[in-house]
Amino acid sequence: MRITLVTVATAMVCLMGVYGDVQPQRDFDLQRFAGKWYRVGLAYDSPGFTALYRDKLRVSMGILNPQTNGNVNLTMWTQRSSGCRSKFYTYEKTAIPGAFTYFSTRRSQKVKNDVIQKFRDFATSRGFPKDAILTPPPAGSSLKNCPPAGR
Repeated sequence: MRITLVTVATAMVCLMGVYGDVQPQRDFDLQRFAGKWYRVGLAYDSPGFTALYRDKLRVSMGILNPQTNGNVNLTMWTQRSSGCRSKFYTYEKTAIPGAFTYFSTRRSQKVKNDVIQKFRDFATSRGFPKDAILTPPPAGSSLKNCPPAGR
């Protein structure tokens, strides 16, 4: 378990700058893309994730709403044993029609103190000693010199 946690934490740090060069389809029509969608499949290569969640996952539903400013809002609903849970996402338009950006706090070098504390609490609850839990300082702009993955 310790190896898994350290591996996941290391992978998350290493993958912060990873991105894909995915292009939208030609003549993308956001209005046709809008509406109700269902998440009917997932793919994970983590045996730990699969073992823990395979029997708990259910189809979830989302509604994609284009905004007048060109951005898109997505509300996702997932059924849990404790009831229905919703999440809200905003995707910002770019200069490329059909391409949007999404800001996730997990894609930044700056991490909120409460998130760091939750990570430390989780790691200690799994048996890691406090001196084995690392939260390195931001690398600053030096990471901008690193090539994107796959290039």
